[in-house]
Amino acid sequence: MKKILLLSVFLPNVLWAQVEMPFSALLPPENDVRQSLEQHPMVQANQATMDYERANAQRLIQGEDPWQARFALQQRRNNQANLNSVEQTMGLEKRLRLPSKVAMDKQLAQTALSIAQLSRGDAWHEAAKILLADWFAVSKAQANLQRIDEQLALLDKQLAVINTRISAGDAPRLERLLVEQERAKLALQRQQQHAELAQQQLNLQRYYRGQPLSYIDLSQIPSQLNLGDEQTWIKQVLAANHELELAEEHSKRQDLHTQRVALENKPDPTLGITYSREQAGQENIIGLSVSVPLFNPAHKSLVNMAQAQASQAHYQQQQLAQRLTQETKQRLLSLSAAQQQLQQAQDLVTQQQANSQLFAKAYQLGEVSINDWLLSMRQYVEASQQRDLLKLSLAEDYSRLLVDSHLLWGLAEDE
Repeated sequence: MKKILLLSVFLPNVLWAQVEMPFSALLPPENDVRQSLEQHPMVQANQATMDYERANAQRLIQGEDPWQARFALQQRRNNQANLNSVEQTMGLEKRLRLPSKVAMDKQLAQTALSIAQLSRGDAWHEAAKILLADWFAVSKAQANLQRIDEQLALLDKQLAVINTRISAGDAPRLERLLVEQERAKLALQRQQQHAELAQQQLNLQRYYRGQPLSYIDLSQIPSQLNLGDEQTWIKQVLAANHELELAEEHSKRQDLHTQRVALENKPDPTLGITYSREQAGQENIIGLSVSVPLFNPAHKSLVNMAQAQASQAHYQQQQLAQRLTQETKQRLLSLSAAQQQLQQAQDLVTQQQANSQLFAKAYQLGEVSINDWLLSMRQYVEASQQRDLLKLSLAEDYSRLLVDSHLLWGLAEDE
């Protein structure tokens, strides 16, 4: 919710009203979406990633240096005294991390926990993008099917008019044959479109637990949006993107790892406690040992390798930020162009609808041929289908922008 409130400060009030939910009538219910995303395989599989990072954090805090037990058995022979004795030596050893390394490992552990949390948000966002695309694929197929049904209804209505004219002797039977052929073609298109709708619904049902819309009503959908400032959207997308946050955390982890490797120039001491039993038990010795590695010839190479990995992580982070920025710019440009095209398409639909109605009346009066009327009807339906597709594409692109900004279907922990 913090990010949504932050956006409301930057955007004008008129846009903020649209940002909340401009295409709510075309979107699935919020509860169904959240239930579906919770059960999505990507989100479920991410639990393993979270468990790994948590275990990794615990490893860093606890350390990896085990206690080592040492036992030695030797035989002492005193030739002068002609005596033999068996002597035992036992010891416990453990390498001790320096305080600076312990502090650095705790920072690495905290980064691992952050990565675990962010990985869930990234998986949720990716699943939301897939669900949104599948949902609008079904909506577009449903809208096309509705337009075909509308055209079939117009043909059935016109068939009744033709039958009346044929009965009155005002039209040849050939005209009815032409309309019946047109209807047969359209019925075949409907079967094909119905199969396409069934296929898209099957894709949607892989991850969506709710029901798709049975009817797509585009009459109340806004065709114009105040998109606001481009830079504001870019900042919001970058601030909300879990993939970018993950890349930042990975870069941070690589920087900390480089510092951790550099700290190995100060070797950790190994502390040992020993007990020896010598001279057939006449001497019992307890000792304390400290060993320190003097020089590691590969240390400089290890530091260079860590620095190279850190540089690579930073480059990947910058590349990702550039890609997200470019995608957001392209989506806003696409939305702006879609609005202009939608206005033109709406004007064309209005014109074609008037023409179709005019030709229908003219045909009833015998002023135009049946072919002229059929052509006007096809042009009207095609223009309507193109407008519907533009409306749905506009709704999909804008909804995707909201999903990327985490203003729609965001993870509950982010709100």
